[in-house]
Amino acid sequence: MRTQELGRTGIQISSVGYGCMGLSHADGQPVEKQEAIHLIHTAVDAGYTFFDTARCYNGVYPNGTLACNEQLVGEALRGRRERVVIATKFGVEFTVDGLGTDSSPATIRESVESSLRKLQTDYIDLYYQHRIDKGTPIEEVAGVMADLIREGKIRAWGISMCDEETLRKASAVC
Repeated sequence: MRTQELGRTGIQISSVGYGCMGLSHADGQPVEKQEAIHLIHTAVDAGYTFFDTARCYNGVYPNGTLACNEQLVGEALRGRRERVVIATKFGVEFTVDGLGTDSSPATIRESVESSLRKLQTDYIDLYYQHRIDKGTPIEEVAGVMADLIREGKIRAWGISMCDEETLRKASAVC
């Protein structure tokens, strides 16, 4: 499979990535765990190197247990970490009132630690804000991302669903 650079990060990824959301979240019931792991293994064997997940991509298996996407991805990629690039997202939670956003520094820090544990890795290649949090200035988010990069917890960061002005403000900080 062809590869390309992820933005200007120096990180090489497969030209086609594997979005893992549907394995545990969204339409229908989660894919049975061993089948989902097999699908991810098959993708790695086929040359996929970019795997995308998110902290909030969770569902419920028919037996009532939690289908946590990050845990599933972490388990499936264990022993293959040096061959893959992992992207995950923070800042969104599903609440009884709908989609909630929280990208406060404390929440980002708690989220990255949780994701690192669930993904069974020491670092996240691409960590990105799932949605803009109007309660936290983007410059504050970017400052935390700069700290996480310096600490070696993430290699690169991004923002999903933002406008050009927001991206410029964030980029000026990190």
